[in-house]
Amino acid sequence: MPELKQSGIKIGRDKFFDVLRNNHLLIKSKRCRTKTTCSYHHFNRYKNVIEAAIPQRCNEIWVADITYLWLKPPG
Repeated sequence: MPELKQSGIKIGRDKFFDVLRNNHLLIKSKRCRTKTTCSYHHFNRYKNVIEAAIPQRCNEIWVADITYLWLKPPG
């Protein structure tokens, strides 16, 4: 944008990107996604035993999930 400034054109970042977008000059960025599930492994895959279950009281069916947290390396 220094060229625009030298030409006396004042434009902010958001307006600049609006101009680029309106003229189809922006590149769509790929979202980085962390792969958290690997279904192709040698471990046993168990069937869903609660799929047809109808709970009769509280705390009869419990489930669990894994949450990944990125941590900085020590140091």
